[in-house]
Amino acid sequence: MTAVFFGIVSTCALTVCTTAMSAAFATHRATPVVWASIVLSAAIGAFVAARLTKRKGWLLGGTIGLVFGALLCVLGMTAYAHDASLHMVVLCAVTSVSGSIGGMIGVSV
Repeated sequence: MTAVFFGIVSTCALTVCTTAMSAAFATHRATPVVWASIVLSAAIGAFVAARLTKRKGWLLGGTIGLVFGALLCVLGMTAYAHDASLHMVVLCAVTSVSGSIGGMIGVSV
């Protein structure tokens, strides 16, 4: 459970530090830099969590990515009054896949 906490905290910290999310969501479009930052944040957070547990990296990483994507969607819906859309489903899927990859790499290294 501690690894999941550290993974989610590190993904959120990386995203906040590397993007101007408020500007991207306020204009209703995410630039490639924002997408890259979100994908890398999910992968690095899953990598950190997988290094701590050293087992089931794909499952742990996918879970961290999915929670991170859902957190971003909830923040987007509450802060900017967005409705649920296909964009949010794609965001959760992309963060889950990138988290799984980061988790697999974290266990292997």
